[in-house]
Amino acid sequence: MKADGARRYLRYALAAVLFAGCAVLVYRRRDLFASVANLSAATIAVILCSKFAVQQATAYRFKLLAKLFGMELTPREWMGLTAVTILYGRLLPARLGVLPRAYYLKKKYDFDYASYVSLFASLTVVDMFLCASVATVVCILTGVDAVVTRLFAAALGFTVLGSVALVAAARYWPALRWQRLNRAVTRFRAGFALYARDRKGAARVLVATLVAVLARAFAMWTCFWGIAADVPLAAPLLISLGAQLTLVVSLTPGNFGVTEATIIGLGTLLGVPLEVGVSAATVSRLSSLLVQVVLGLFYSQLLFGSISRPVPNQEPLDR
Repeated sequence: MKADGARRYLRYALAAVLFAGCAVLVYRRRDLFASVANLSAATIAVILCSKFAVQQATAYRFKLLAKLFGMELTPREWMGLTAVTILYGRLLPARLGVLPRAYYLKKKYDFDYASYVSLFASLTVVDMFLCASVATVVCILTGVDAVVTRLFAAALGFTVLGSVALVAAARYWPALRWQRLNRAVTRFRAGFALYARDRKGAARVLVATLVAVLARAFAMWTCFWGIAADVPLAAPLLISLGAQLTLVVSLTPGNFGVTEATIIGLGTLLGVPLEVGVSAATVSRLSSLLVQVVLGLFYSQLLFGSISRPVPNQEPLDR
């Protein structure tokens, strides 16, 4: 427990250091942010709409996922729970923002925590595989910098090898001696067993995940468009995919600093000037926060204020 607490405080400390570094950068290199200050109201509206579309695409995937496991969520629930999860993800490290959603599903739909964690673990692997696969294919087709191609290929290889290792461990070593690894293997195996219930439904979830990935790429493109930056067509897609892959680690609350460093670093490798990368990262973070905070606070009150009311005619899930 003490070790977990120390890691949590370390993540917040890292976030504070990154925030201080950003503040110093803003103060000393204000010229890098000149294009951000000159955004028109119409441009800001377009960027905010693209960020809203990303959140709704993510929410719709959650709706399909819930339906896959016997829960018919109302629009208020599948949109609201996604908004609340994203908001708390900005406040808590290590993707702990999923806890309010798990609590709500347990209270209102009797969806047990073990199944939720298993589902979440397997979904993380699916996200990694899809992002790394799409990025690798785009790199090969567009002939971008070899370093970028190797980075995404390495992420894809790590995901595949890690998944194979977990499957092998689940099959041949069902009772591993290491408690943490044993728990990870158990969750991984249980998660994909849940998917196997309805393969057509799982395919819909996969398609919805791809749509959400493309929506994030479009939102990243609007950030570059908003500051009138001329960047290669593949750059916004690859940058958004790289930023999504870093969410798996989530070293800081909301992945603050890590996402921005990924946008700037990958952008530099893809030929995006430093000042353009910094401006796009700033626009992306601020626009995302505005949409996420407004929707998250609204739905937090709307959903959790009435959580004590029972769901009519809701039968317990058949386990």
